[in-house]
Amino acid sequence: MKIQIWSLLLFLILPVLSFSQFKKGYYLTNDSVKIEGLIKYNSLKNNPVKFKFKKSEDSEISKIHQNEAKEFSIYGDVKFVRANVMIDSSSIVLERLSADRNPKFVSKEVYLEVLEEGAVNLYSYIHQKNYKYFIRAKNEEIQQLVYKRYLVINTGNTLRHRREIKHNNYFKQQLKNYLKCNAISLKKFKKLKYFKKDLREIIKENNQCINE
Repeated sequence: MKIQIWSLLLFLILPVLSFSQFKKGYYLTNDSVKIEGLIKYNSLKNNPVKFKFKKSEDSEISKIHQNEAKEFSIYGDVKFVRANVMIDSSSIVLERLSADRNPKFVSKEVYLEVLEEGAVNLYSYIHQKNYKYFIRAKNEEIQQLVYKRYLVINTGNTLRHRREIKHNNYFKQQLKNYLKCNAISLKKFKKLKYFKKDLREIIKENNQCINE
């Protein structure tokens, strides 16, 4: 029994410990100067707004804020780029869903995680369990892939209003416009879900197809 408890504790603690370790990486200053060293950031909940850096194991730790570095990466693991983007600020909480199917865009400077790079880049942004994905073709600006849940109230002929959740899946049309690989079928676009796995898969397929 004790062995099982310790195994469970290790299973829960090890991921947390791995996030708290300094790892080899780099960051780019606002002047595009590449600084290599050891980096640590909190990746458990939201995209970071700062990270910790030290030149070597014995060096002092400094905090690098978002306005000081336009990019940072941990080698072989993760990469973030700073970008000023239009991001949907609509609530995803069921009780606060809007009746407007259109996104409510606000301008915001954030660190986006780079998920795929190539002819088309894919990025993600997470804030308070709200997942947003962004896309960029070469020589174009980063745009959010739009997915939004919204409420429709059907009155009909009854006295009781019926609230129904609808989905704005405009991201599928955006991907059709961006992705130039003819081998990707319409059926695949229709089946797409607004999940990281699905989006990475189709972007990767497109980029490999374009490069062949």
